[in-house]
Amino acid sequence: MKCLVTGGNVRVLGKAAHSLSRIGDELYLEPLENGLSLRTVNASRSAFACFLFAPLFFQHYQAARPPQAQPPRCKVLMKECESLQAIFDPAQCPNLLRAPARVLVEAVAPFSPALSEVTLGVSPGRRVVFRSYLEEDTDATKAMMTEMSLNEEEFQQLEAQEGASITFCLKEFRGLLSFAESANLPLNIHFDVPGRPAIFTIEDSLLDGHFVLATLSEPDLCSQEPSRPGQGAHSTMHLDDFANDDIDSYMIAMETTVCEGAAVAPCTPSPLSEEEEAEPSVVPGTPPLKKFRSLFFGSVLAPTEPPCEPNPVLAEDSDGEG
Repeated sequence: MKCLVTGGNVRVLGKAAHSLSRIGDELYLEPLENGLSLRTVNASRSAFACFLFAPLFFQHYQAARPPQAQPPRCKVLMKECESLQAIFDPAQCPNLLRAPARVLVEAVAPFSPALSEVTLGVSPGRRVVFRSYLEEDTDATKAMMTEMSLNEEEFQQLEAQEGASITFCLKEFRGLLSFAESANLPLNIHFDVPGRPAIFTIEDSLLDGHFVLATLSEPDLCSQEPSRPGQGAHSTMHLDDFANDDIDSYMIAMETTVCEGAAVAPCTPSPLSEEEEAEPSVVPGTPPLKKFRSLFFGSVLAPTEPPCEPNPVLAEDSDGEG
């Protein structure tokens, strides 16, 4: 690969890398025929981000070196890894919001930097509301609540039912907003019901950006098991916020392909991960430890039954161990 970036595009490329650094610690570079791809994923596999810079973005772009060319020379520390790719389809999301990045930046500006999650919803009257998210065990009388409401006229496109809402991480969202505002690009927000991943996209003739973030499930939808005789209402087992996240049906999975060209057999995401096998069962009545369920490798819930066979490894670590 050989590419040359000049002028103001250097700043755009730097902004993209900075926004990706808010999600993951490692940056995946992959030269493609249709441009240079920059990807990252967070440690819990609950957030994925990708930028694709078209060849016209560069003054010179060459995805593959000629057969007789000299070996590539790198001035940065690099290591061999697997190709990182997330499978998602914004068209499957029934709700769509499109607004200038500046409007959304001003909407989340009043929220505290220490706030982890924010709730986005459509209230009666077609108003879009950003609201602080509080844990179930948080004392609302002692917590600071922030809420911002935007009129429908401030959005370039608003196709969402009244009452629709999702809760997602604010840190990653701010990272994307920072880049979209610097590039003066509108932001598209595609989302479904709580518990399904939300997809944030920006589009331009020279670049595309996709952020896929996990969302919290509604507490009353977490448990699908019927009540057993003799159990009180307060003895219901607390489950993870992502217990209702149907990974298989949504087709969110990590697809890895070895760079050397070795074929990888398709895998069906297992509902249980290796971490779950070592995790003890949840005691009824114990407050839940909130975890973001992995969009790509299954749940982090404790298993209700011992697995019959070892779970398949969907993707190995980037360093090739295991």
